[in-house]
Amino acid sequence: MAFEATEFVVFTLCTPSIPTSISVAGVSKIETKLIPWFSDGKPTFVENVYSVTYVCTRSASTTVVNLPMIIVQDKGYYFATWIQETGGATELKYYPTFVPFL
Repeated sequence: MAFEATEFVVFTLCTPSIPTSISVAGVSKIETKLIPWFSDGKPTFVENVYSVTYVCTRSASTTVVNLPMIIVQDKGYYFATWIQETGGATELKYYPTFVPFL
């Protein structure tokens, strides 16, 4: 992999430090759509959708991150990917989907 000069500067300046601890602050079941993740139209194999709140502590800061978690056959996953046949072709699908920024 080759970096251009601007990519190298952005990569080195914007990469956060190594976390000193990560903990789960909360878990809640999602009944409606979750922003910034679309959780509408869940596949039949997904049993439930949850939002998991993580707290990531570094030497000089704390960051809170919310990620979706899906339950498939009683196991938790962040995302599911699968191949679906659509009109004679195949399509790579994933769930939940990320909301693109405009």
